[in-house]
Amino acid sequence: MDKLLVLGVILASVVLGSSQNCQFILYNGTGTDSVVCVRMNITAEFKIGYNKTVDNTTESTTATVPVDCNADVSGYCSESIIDNYDHAAIELTWGDDEEYVLTYTFIANYDNRKWNISEVELSVDVDEAFDDVTPEAGFISGTRSKGLIGDINFKKSYYCESNKKIDFTLNSTENSESIYFTMSAKISEFKIQAFEFSNATSGDYQNSARCSQDVKGSDIVAIVVGTAVAGGLGIFFISITAFYIIVCLKSRKKSSYEPLT
Repeated sequence: MDKLLVLGVILASVVLGSSQNCQFILYNGTGTDSVVCVRMNITAEFKIGYNKTVDNTTESTTATVPVDCNADVSGYCSESIIDNYDHAAIELTWGDDEEYVLTYTFIANYDNRKWNISEVELSVDVDEAFDDVTPEAGFISGTRSKGLIGDINFKKSYYCESNKKIDFTLNSTENSESIYFTMSAKISEFKIQAFEFSNATSGDYQNSARCSQDVKGSDIVAIVVGTAVAGGLGIFFISITAFYIIVCLKSRKKSSYEPLT
């Protein structure tokens, strides 16, 4: 029986391009009747972990893939699911063989007039994207549906400047080979708005709800600045008090040696 000779396991990484902030817009309708239904700005790096075999050596490799600002944009703007609830989705596709697909799905609640991101999905054709993948798996998909942004009021955007990590759950039911892969993302400078805009023709962002990471960061800065200012004022008043005491002592000492008249 032939045996596979594995000479060793090597940790490696592959970086495909560099990340930058990209803007994507999904329109509803065509021509002069088109309006904006989703606007998104995002800086994103996706990390895909996989095994590769070269010359009987197995490497555990992580590829870093940035979102492509020239990605093709598709999706749908309004799909009713039940009364007063709508779905929308924006899909970004990039790569020489369209091997990367990123989908954001949204849900709108017209009763309370709020919207949310219901799911983020990343699909990668690993055989096309990377060399010598073991095992060959075709398209694998990872999703994340919890802890994304929370409910946002209509005609309001969401913004998160801070880095935020997302770990995807891979769908091994759809593709059993998914268990040999991992997926995660690092997202920052993320701004998004869906469904309703004050001016749907231009689709300009409205006032933003900020993520908790940004708010905490602002609080920390405020505390540090406040502490520094308070400390500076404390040192100033202590210096003034010490100067006053020294002057008074010198004045009293001098007056004690003056002759009486």
